[in-house]
Amino acid sequence: GKTTLIRDFVAALVGLLGGRFEPDGVEGGVGLLWSTLSLVVPVVSTTFASAARLFNGMQREEIGWLVIDEAGQATPQSAVGLLWRAKRAVVI
Repeated sequence: GKTTLIRDFVAALVGLLGGRFEPDGVEGGVGLLWSTLSLVVPVVSTTFASAARLFNGMQREEIGWLVIDEAGQATPQSAVGLLWRAKRAVVI
């Protein structure tokens, strides 16, 4: 059923984040896994330092919304990767 499908997608995302396989091995792309997770967990919080690993394999504009809080404390080069992956961004 649909519950099993969502559970399988979330398990695949956990495996990806745990380093058990590479983003290239995800059928349909990493964005599909994140989209499925967002049905259950609508907000993910991270630091710029871990964002590259967390969103490894995501392509341009695969993150729906990106919110950067306290952007004045970040360097532009630390935000550019996430901004590239986001369709829309709110920078505060």
